[in-house]
Amino acid sequence: MFSKMRLAKKSILIFFLMPLSSWATCDATIESIQQGVDNLSGYHSLQRTDAEKQLTLYTTATDDCTHYVALSSENNFQFIGQHQHIPYHIASSSSLLSGQVSRLAVEDGQASFALTIAAGTPVKAGQYRDRLTLQLMNENNEVLDDYELNVDVNIPANVSLSLLGFSSSHNVVNLGELVANKEYTMLPTLKVVTNADVAIKVDSENKGKLIHTLYQSRFAIDYSLIMNGRNIDLKQRSVKTFSFSDQTVFLLPLKIKLAQFQNQAAGHYSDTVRFQISPLNY
Repeated sequence: MFSKMRLAKKSILIFFLMPLSSWATCDATIESIQQGVDNLSGYHSLQRTDAEKQLTLYTTATDDCTHYVALSSENNFQFIGQHQHIPYHIASSSSLLSGQVSRLAVEDGQASFALTIAAGTPVKAGQYRDRLTLQLMNENNEVLDDYELNVDVNIPANVSLSLLGFSSSHNVVNLGELVANKEYTMLPTLKVVTNADVAIKVDSENKGKLIHTLYQSRFAIDYSLIMNGRNIDLKQRSVKTFSFSDQTVFLLPLKIKLAQFQNQAAGHYSDTVRFQISPLNY
């Protein structure tokens, strides 16, 4: 009896002590995504600063849960539209870009980033889209939650027409002495700034004739207008089109060539030519 009791007293109870974190589960969810400044739609390639859409992702998580956001793009970080692919990048103070995935750190339950088009990128007017996938990951690279976000960008057509070197939209050209069959090249150059295909309409008030100031149409000199090497028919309204192809600025030099004439009255001859620009298919 005594010996059995001693054996009982010598029995050893063994406990396996495991750290509490082994049972704790990192649980986190994406609560919302809020938009901040968005000037992508107003972007034009002549601006000096980048254009961006600012976004902030908010999360909730259990205590001591370390997590981050893996952000991927369906189009490899390009906005795709009918006309072209527009590259953009993720701008964030806490991001790591690797291939098609950007890793964003979550601090105080949020991760802020921006979709950025770099200044100087040629962009044609139109509708563009990309789809982003945001995955909330724990430190073991396991997905805790995910969110898909469609990003639509509408770049409106933006065109302007001016005379190179002149601040006014009106200009008077003095040809000097009129000589039959002479070509005059010292005319202003048209400057077109555009992010779209454009049409330029040309109208001559006198249908391609220089009219005498006093005698009017009794004495007239026919002439032709040459715009960027292309003859313009001034007897009726002419329309010339120019296609945008990563070219934002067009310079269109103007020339005038007089027709054959003789026995014209001395004096001043003039005509008024009007140029009007508009975007195509917008």
